[in-house]
Amino acid sequence: MKTKLPEIKLPKFKVPDLKLGIPGVSWDEIKDRLFSFTAKTKVMVIEFGDGWLKIAGWNAAPSGLRTLVGMNAIPTQGLSDLDLGFKIGQFLKENAWKPTHVYILHPSYNLTSRILSLPSLDLYEIKDMIELQAVKQTPYGKEEITSGFRVIDSDATGYSRVLLAISHRDVSSGYFRTAEIAGLSANQINITLEGIRGWYEAVRTQKPKEFQKPVVLIDVDWATAEFMLFSQDKLIFNRTISMGIKHFEEQGIQAEQEFLREVQRSLDGGQAEIKEEPVTKVLITGMHPKIKDLGALISREMNLPSEVIFSLQPFQVGIPSKTRESVSTMACSFAALVGFGFNPKPAEINLIPAQIETKKGLEDRAKDLAILGTMLLALMTLASAVSFEKIYKKHQYLKTLKKDYGAIKNESEEIQRQVAKMKLAAEQLNLGANFLDVMYDITEVLPSDIYFTSFQYNSAENSLVVKGISGEMSAVFKLLTTLEGTPHLELVKTRNVTKRKVKEKEMVEFEVSGNVVHAEADSSKPKTKDNAKPEMPKPA
Repeated sequence: MKTKLPEIKLPKFKVPDLKLGIPGVSWDEIKDRLFSFTAKTKVMVIEFGDGWLKIAGWNAAPSGLRTLVGMNAIPTQGLSDLDLGFKIGQFLKENAWKPTHVYILHPSYNLTSRILSLPSLDLYEIKDMIELQAVKQTPYGKEEITSGFRVIDSDATGYSRVLLAISHRDVSSGYFRTAEIAGLSANQINITLEGIRGWYEAVRTQKPKEFQKPVVLIDVDWATAEFMLFSQDKLIFNRTISMGIKHFEEQGIQAEQEFLREVQRSLDGGQAEIKEEPVTKVLITGMHPKIKDLGALISREMNLPSEVIFSLQPFQVGIPSKTRESVSTMACSFAALVGFGFNPKPAEINLIPAQIETKKGLEDRAKDLAILGTMLLALMTLASAVSFEKIYKKHQYLKTLKKDYGAIKNESEEIQRQVAKMKLAAEQLNLGANFLDVMYDITEVLPSDIYFTSFQYNSAENSLVVKGISGEMSAVFKLLTTLEGTPHLELVKTRNVTKRKVKEKEMVEFEVSGNVVHAEADSSKPKTKDNAKPEMPKPA
């Protein structure tokens, strides 16, 4: 039975253009939060390069597509932080635009970056390890630095490769305060390496077949060049070369030969990380026409195929032709700027010092409270502007909905119960009797000095992973033999064994995996201890 609901037409309400006395809060910002369906994400990226301040702004659609609002590069020679802040503010005024998200890119030449291999897959454990490593990698104290990291990849042995970035606190704070001069509060301070990685991902997506083997990417900037070695989508090695366009313009052939030696030195260091796979291609990017000569030089002297792709070339759709022409001959590179700006994936590294983060959080909370109060006031004004007749119709509408809901509520609950039973039955069918048999077998032979903490059963692969703890390493070894002797498990082996202290007592954490034997296979394929010997782990 369908019920025709009364039509409700609310009167048009124009949001007044008010000037509020709330410090740091504009009426436009309040309107965007109050009427969030009209708000747009506006992303601004600022890169403090060596000799250049690079700025770009994007409007982001809900689909993730970003269109460029404006882009500029400003020489920084002789400019103070105050001057740079005014330049950023001038960029906003020229484009009549204010961002909702601000990201700062910390240059590589002014920080320490390392790719580390850490014996853990747990992010919390990795974070603790990173805090210790950050102090070891620099001559500064813990209070003088700020650090961030991103997990590149992990392997089956329980190790993770991590990109670590370490900056002096004063440097990162200086970048943050420069943006504050322009009236901006940075959401994040990331690194140029991540921006260049985003640029590489855009190129790789357009030509996936050309990047199946290791590739070297060289981003040639004004005073530096970033050497990065990738294996498909993973960063393997990076090094900052202290040479750029200005050196080629000032020193000519001598600088080119020195640059070639630095590239070869970097290539030797990176090749040691991928021993069995040789580099098959060198990719060069930047904006200055000189990079074409560098590409030809590398091909000729190093006997490696090279390809020159200008920084803006992979982003033909999102960058207007007028903007592309205005920056086409600049001496600095825009690869990190556009690579970070067009990348919709959230960035992980953040070098904003903890003190600034705390202060920023308190300011944001105060601003949110002020906006919340204004929003409540606006809602009250809107509610009072609606006539009593319209409110009555809305009340009748809600009453009709409740009546219809009551009629179908019982039927809906019964359907939900039936669906729950069907899901439970499906899960039991997927698990089968094998899993229950395995659980019974394990509990029958479980020693008293072994404690299990989790079971992970994969019904698709018929595999079982068991985690637990014990007070003795020998008990773990004995457990392998015991589990191998159960009738419904085979190929039992350890995946990870570590030691750690728990309340001054040394405990052994272990992870054991095995294959669950089908019921049909129990009788046709007998299993003995001689068929599969348990793998003996190396103590951590």
